[in-house]
Amino acid sequence: MSIQIILANSGLGIARATHAKDGTWAVELALDSPDVTCLATHPAYPLTVYAGMRGAGVMRSDDAGSTWQSAGLVGQQVRAATLSVAGVSSSSGRSSA
Repeated sequence: MSIQIILANSGLGIARATHAKDGTWAVELALDSPDVTCLATHPAYPLTVYAGMRGAGVMRSDDAGSTWQSAGLVGQQVRAATLSVAGVSSSSGRSSA
């Protein structure tokens, strides 16, 4: 069995669960922010993951969620993100509150 990774928005940030070859699971908070609104994985590069944020734009991980860096749209609310082999699309807007 190969190593499997699951990323999920926990409400406190992005939880990263790793299923090891020995059958055990390890869970960690990979991106500590309650402002995560959405996740999208690149279809051609499965280790590349994008997280839409409230006010922080888009965060990107190139190692299946182990580390994160800004990918742009800082100051914007990103509510949804989709990826295709051709590129990245996002939906952003300013909060009225």
